[in-house]
Amino acid sequence: MTSELALKVIEIMINCSIIVQSIEYLSLKKHFSEKGIWRWSEIKQEHPVLPIFSFLLSENNFIYFLVARIVSALGLIFFFPHSFILILFLFFTSLLISLRFRGSFNGGSDYMALIILSALCIAAFFKTPRVQMGVLWYISLQVCTSYFIAGMVKIKQRKWRSAEALSKHMTSSNYNPPRWSQNIFSKKIWAMCAAWGVIVFEICFPIILTQHNPSVLYWLLAGFLFHLTNVLFFGLNRFLIVWCATYPALYFITNNFSYSP
Repeated sequence: MTSELALKVIEIMINCSIIVQSIEYLSLKKHFSEKGIWRWSEIKQEHPVLPIFSFLLSENNFIYFLVARIVSALGLIFFFPHSFILILFLFFTSLLISLRFRGSFNGGSDYMALIILSALCIAAFFKTPRVQMGVLWYISLQVCTSYFIAGMVKIKQRKWRSAEALSKHMTSSNYNPPRWSQNIFSKKIWAMCAAWGVIVFEICFPIILTQHNPSVLYWLLAGFLFHLTNVLFFGLNRFLIVWCATYPALYFITNNFSYSP
Protein backbone atom coordinates (compact mmCIF):
# COMPACT_ATOMS: atom_id res chain seq x y z
CA MET A 1 0.00 0.00 0.00
CA THR A 2 1.31 3.44 -0.95
CA SER A 3 0.83 6.56 1.16
CA GLU A 4 -1.47 8.00 -1.51
CA LEU A 5 -3.65 4.88 -1.51
CA ALA A 6 -3.80 4.88 2.29
CA LEU A 7 -4.99 8.48 2.28
CA LYS A 8 -7.54 7.71 -0.42
CA VAL A 9 -9.05 4.85 1.61
CA ILE A 10 -9.11 7.03 4.74
CA GLU A 11 -10.84 9.77 2.78
CA ILE A 12 -13.50 7.42 1.43
CA MET A 13 -14.20 5.95 4.86
CA ILE A 14 -14.43 9.27 6.67
CA ASN A 15 -16.78 10.56 3.98
CA CYS A 16 -18.96 7.50 4.46
CA SER A 17 -18.99 8.36 8.16
CA ILE A 18 -20.03 11.95 7.41
CA ILE A 19 -22.87 10.73 5.21
CA VAL A 20 -24.12 8.42 7.99
CA GLN A 21 -23.81 11.21 10.57
CA SER A 22 -25.70 13.69 8.40
CA ILE A 23 -28.51 11.22 7.77
CA GLU A 24 -28.75 10.61 11.52
CA TYR A 25 -29.03 14.36 12.14
CA LEU A 26 -31.76 14.62 9.51
CA SER A 27 -33.68 11.85 11.26
CA LEU A 28 -33.55 13.98 14.45
CA LYS A 29 -34.80 17.17 12.81
CA LYS A 30 -37.79 17.45 15.16
CA HIS A 31 -35.34 17.76 18.06
CA PHE A 32 -33.49 20.76 16.60
CA SER A 33 -36.71 22.48 15.53
CA GLU A 34 -38.14 25.35 17.58
CA LYS A 35 -40.24 22.76 19.41
CA GLY A 36 -37.28 20.49 20.18
CA ILE A 37 -34.51 20.42 22.77
CA TRP A 38 -31.84 22.05 20.56
CA ARG A 39 -33.73 25.23 19.63
CA TRP A 40 -31.42 27.55 17.73
CA SER A 41 -33.28 30.60 19.05
CA GLU A 42 -31.94 29.70 22.51
CA ILE A 43 -28.57 28.23 21.60
CA LYS A 44 -27.47 31.29 19.59
CA GLN A 45 -27.80 33.43 22.72
CA GLU A 46 -25.13 31.44 24.56
CA HIS A 47 -22.21 33.17 22.80
CA PRO A 48 -21.93 36.47 20.87
CA VAL A 49 -20.38 34.76 17.83
CA LEU A 50 -23.19 32.23 17.33
CA PRO A 51 -25.79 34.52 15.71
CA ILE A 52 -23.34 35.02 12.82
CA PHE A 53 -24.05 31.45 11.74
CA SER A 54 -27.84 31.66 11.89
CA PHE A 55 -28.01 31.53 8.10
CA LEU A 56 -26.59 28.00 8.34
CA LEU A 57 -27.76 26.64 11.68
CA SER A 58 -31.33 27.84 12.11
CA GLU A 59 -34.07 25.23 11.90
CA ASN A 60 -34.83 25.12 8.15
CA ASN A 61 -31.37 26.16 6.95
CA PHE A 62 -29.74 23.42 9.01
CA ILE A 63 -31.51 20.81 6.90
CA TYR A 64 -29.98 22.27 3.72
CA PHE A 65 -26.67 22.50 5.57
CA LEU A 66 -26.75 18.75 6.26
CA VAL A 67 -27.74 17.95 2.68
CA ALA A 68 -24.76 20.03 1.49
CA ARG A 69 -22.48 17.89 3.68
CA ILE A 70 -23.87 14.71 2.12
CA VAL A 71 -23.40 16.09 -1.41
CA SER A 72 -19.85 17.22 -0.61
CA ALA A 73 -18.93 13.83 0.85
CA LEU A 74 -20.33 12.05 -2.21
CA GLY A 75 -18.42 14.45 -4.44
CA LEU A 76 -15.16 13.60 -2.68
CA ILE A 77 -15.81 9.89 -3.04
CA PHE A 78 -16.89 9.79 -6.68
CA PHE A 79 -15.84 12.97 -8.49
CA PHE A 80 -13.29 15.18 -6.71
CA PRO A 81 -10.94 13.04 -4.58
CA HIS A 82 -8.43 14.94 -2.44
CA SER A 83 -10.25 18.24 -3.06
CA PHE A 84 -8.89 20.69 -0.50
CA ILE A 85 -11.97 22.93 -0.74
CA LEU A 86 -14.44 20.11 -0.10
CA ILE A 87 -12.42 18.60 2.75
CA LEU A 88 -12.05 22.04 4.34
CA PHE A 89 -15.80 22.57 3.97
CA LEU A 90 -16.49 19.29 5.79
CA PHE A 91 -14.02 20.18 8.52
CA PHE A 92 -15.55 23.62 8.99
CA THR A 93 -19.12 22.29 9.00
CA SER A 94 -18.14 19.62 11.53
CA LEU A 95 -17.00 22.40 13.86
CA LEU A 96 -20.27 24.24 13.30
CA ILE A 97 -22.24 21.12 14.19
CA SER A 98 -20.38 21.02 17.50
CA LEU A 99 -21.50 24.60 18.11
CA ARG A 100 -25.05 23.71 17.09
CA PHE A 101 -25.29 20.91 19.65
CA ARG A 102 -23.34 22.58 22.47
CA GLY A 103 -20.22 20.52 21.95
CA SER A 104 -19.43 17.08 20.59
CA PHE A 105 -22.73 15.40 19.73
CA ASN A 106 -21.37 11.87 19.75
CA GLY A 107 -18.33 12.06 22.01
CA GLY A 108 -14.98 10.73 20.86
CA SER A 109 -16.11 9.75 17.37
CA ASP A 110 -16.80 13.40 16.47
CA TYR A 111 -13.41 14.47 17.81
CA MET A 112 -11.63 11.73 15.88
CA ALA A 113 -13.50 12.74 12.71
CA LEU A 114 -12.21 16.30 13.16
CA ILE A 115 -8.67 14.98 13.64
CA ILE A 116 -8.89 12.95 10.44
CA LEU A 117 -10.43 15.81 8.45
CA SER A 118 -7.78 18.27 9.65
CA ALA A 119 -5.04 15.83 8.62
CA LEU A 120 -6.64 15.27 5.21
CA CYS A 121 -6.86 19.06 4.73
CA ILE A 122 -3.11 19.33 5.18
CA ALA A 123 -2.43 16.40 2.84
CA ALA A 124 -4.77 17.82 0.18
CA PHE A 125 -3.24 21.30 0.37
CA PHE A 126 0.45 20.39 0.18
CA LYS A 127 0.31 17.07 -1.73
CA THR A 128 3.93 16.05 -1.22
CA PRO A 129 5.20 12.60 -0.15
CA ARG A 130 6.77 14.01 2.99
CA VAL A 131 3.55 15.70 4.08
CA GLN A 132 1.55 12.57 3.27
CA MET A 133 3.92 10.59 5.47
CA GLY A 134 3.57 13.09 8.31
CA VAL A 135 -0.21 13.01 8.05
CA LEU A 136 -0.30 9.21 8.21
CA TRP A 137 2.00 9.24 11.23
CA TYR A 138 -0.19 11.86 12.88
CA ILE A 139 -3.36 9.81 12.38
CA SER A 140 -1.61 6.63 13.58
CA LEU A 141 -0.33 8.25 16.75
CA GLN A 142 -3.71 9.82 17.46
CA VAL A 143 -5.61 6.54 17.21
CA CYS A 144 -3.03 4.67 19.30
CA THR A 145 -3.19 7.41 21.93
CA SER A 146 -7.00 7.33 21.95
CA TYR A 147 -7.06 3.61 22.72
CA PHE A 148 -4.31 3.88 25.34
CA ILE A 149 -5.94 6.77 27.21
CA ALA A 150 -9.32 5.02 27.16
CA GLY A 151 -7.72 1.93 28.66
CA MET A 152 -5.87 3.90 31.33
CA VAL A 153 -9.05 5.72 32.33
CA LYS A 154 -10.84 2.39 32.73
CA ILE A 155 -8.11 0.67 34.72
CA LYS A 156 -8.08 3.52 37.22
CA GLN A 157 -11.78 3.08 37.91
CA ARG A 158 -12.77 0.45 40.45
CA LYS A 159 -16.12 -0.10 38.72
CA TRP A 160 -14.36 -1.08 35.50
CA ARG A 161 -11.83 -3.31 37.28
CA SER A 162 -14.68 -5.12 39.03
CA ALA A 163 -16.75 -5.25 35.80
CA GLU A 164 -19.54 -3.32 37.53
CA ALA A 165 -19.42 -0.56 34.91
CA LEU A 166 -19.75 -3.03 32.03
CA SER A 167 -22.63 -4.80 33.75
CA LYS A 168 -24.45 -1.49 34.19
CA HIS A 169 -23.96 -0.66 30.50
CA MET A 170 -25.42 -4.04 29.57
CA THR A 171 -28.57 -3.41 31.60
CA SER A 172 -28.95 0.27 30.80
CA SER A 173 -32.14 1.41 29.09
CA ASN A 174 -30.04 4.01 27.24
CA TYR A 175 -28.43 1.24 25.17
CA ASN A 176 -30.94 -1.61 25.42
CA PRO A 177 -28.51 -4.35 24.27
CA PRO A 178 -29.86 -7.71 23.04
CA ARG A 179 -31.37 -9.92 25.74
CA TRP A 180 -28.95 -12.77 25.01
CA SER A 181 -25.96 -10.51 25.66
CA GLN A 182 -27.47 -9.33 28.93
CA ASN A 183 -27.88 -12.95 30.00
CA ILE A 184 -24.24 -13.72 29.21
CA PHE A 185 -22.77 -10.72 31.00
CA SER A 186 -25.02 -11.10 34.01
CA LYS A 187 -22.58 -13.85 34.98
CA LYS A 188 -19.66 -12.35 36.88
CA ILE A 189 -16.96 -14.44 35.21
CA TRP A 190 -17.96 -13.39 31.68
CA ALA A 191 -18.35 -9.76 32.68
CA MET A 192 -14.87 -9.79 34.28
CA CYS A 193 -13.31 -11.42 31.22
CA ALA A 194 -14.93 -8.90 28.89
CA ALA A 195 -14.07 -5.87 31.03
CA TRP A 196 -10.42 -6.83 31.43
CA GLY A 197 -10.24 -7.88 27.80
CA VAL A 198 -11.26 -4.37 26.78
CA ILE A 199 -8.82 -2.77 29.24
CA VAL A 200 -5.86 -4.88 28.14
CA PHE A 201 -6.66 -4.45 24.46
CA GLU A 202 -6.87 -0.67 24.72
CA ILE A 203 -3.75 -0.21 26.84
CA CYS A 204 -1.69 -2.56 24.68
CA PHE A 205 -2.91 -1.24 21.32
CA PRO A 206 0.12 1.06 20.73
CA ILE A 207 2.21 -2.13 20.48
CA ILE A 208 0.87 -2.32 16.92
CA LEU A 209 3.47 0.29 15.93
CA THR A 210 6.20 -2.32 16.49
CA GLN A 211 4.52 -5.01 14.39
CA HIS A 212 4.72 -6.26 10.79
CA ASN A 213 2.23 -8.33 8.78
CA PRO A 214 0.47 -10.57 9.62
CA SER A 215 0.51 -9.37 13.25
CA VAL A 216 -0.73 -5.93 12.20
CA LEU A 217 -3.74 -7.46 10.48
CA TYR A 218 -4.59 -9.40 13.65
CA TRP A 219 -4.51 -6.18 15.70
CA LEU A 220 -6.68 -4.35 13.18
CA LEU A 221 -9.11 -7.27 13.02
CA ALA A 222 -9.35 -7.23 16.81
CA GLY A 223 -10.07 -3.49 16.68
CA PHE A 224 -12.74 -3.97 14.04
CA LEU A 225 -14.42 -6.74 16.06
CA PHE A 226 -14.22 -4.61 19.21
CA HIS A 227 -16.07 -1.72 17.54
CA LEU A 228 -18.48 -4.07 15.76
CA THR A 229 -19.40 -5.56 19.14
CA ASN A 230 -20.09 -2.04 20.43
CA VAL A 231 -22.40 -1.48 17.48
CA LEU A 232 -24.31 -4.71 18.14
CA PHE A 233 -24.56 -4.20 21.90
CA PHE A 234 -24.75 -0.42 22.30
CA GLY A 235 -25.53 1.01 18.85
CA LEU A 236 -22.25 2.96 18.66
CA ASN A 237 -22.08 2.82 14.87
CA ARG A 238 -20.15 6.06 14.44
CA PHE A 239 -17.16 4.71 16.34
CA LEU A 240 -16.90 1.71 14.03
CA ILE A 241 -16.64 3.78 10.85
CA VAL A 242 -14.50 6.61 12.22
CA TRP A 243 -11.95 4.46 14.05
CA CYS A 244 -11.66 2.00 11.18
CA ALA A 245 -11.00 4.99 8.92
CA THR A 246 -7.68 5.38 10.76
CA TYR A 247 -6.61 1.78 10.14
CA PRO A 248 -5.15 2.33 6.64
CA ALA A 249 -2.72 4.80 8.23
CA LEU A 250 -1.68 2.21 10.81
CA TYR A 251 -1.32 -0.45 8.14
CA PHE A 252 0.90 1.76 6.00
CA ILE A 253 3.07 3.03 8.84
CA THR A 254 3.65 -0.35 10.45
CA ASN A 255 4.62 -1.94 7.15
CA ASN A 256 7.05 0.80 6.20
CA PHE A 257 8.48 2.06 9.48
CA SER A 258 8.13 -0.72 12.03
CA TYR A 259 10.62 -0.81 14.90
CA SER A 260 10.44 -4.56 15.34
CA PRO A 261 13.77 -6.40 14.83
